[in-house]
Amino acid sequence: MRITNKKLDELYNECLKLVKNKKSNFFVLRKMRGSVGLCYENDHLEFDYRKDIIPTAFHECFHQLYPEWSETKVKYVESRIINYLPPVKIAEFLLFFSKKLYLSECRKSLE
Repeated sequence: MRITNKKLDELYNECLKLVKNKKSNFFVLRKMRGSVGLCYENDHLEFDYRKDIIPTAFHECFHQLYPEWSETKVKYVESRIINYLPPVKIAEFLLFFSKKLYLSECRKSLE
C-alpha cells in the first residue's frame, strides 16, 4: 500500500475538518485500560490522556472517517501522517483538538 503526499494532505484536512465541526462532547478524555483510544462511530471518540495523544487522535479520526478501513490500514496511515506532517500542521491540529478537549472537560465538570 502506498499513500502519496497529496493524499496525506487530504487526510489531514479531513481530520482537521472533523475536529472543527464536531461538538466538544464528541471528544472524551479518560483513563483507559488496554487501549489508548476508542471510536464509537457517530457518537464519540475517547482518548487516554496519559498516552500518545496526537497519534491516537489521528488514529481515532481515521476510524471515524473510514469505518471500513482495517486496523492495519489505520495504523499505517497514522504512522505515515505523523511522520509526514510538518510541526506547524501538527500544532494547528493540536490547537483545535485541545480546544475541543478543554471544552468537553469543562462541560463534564459542570454536570
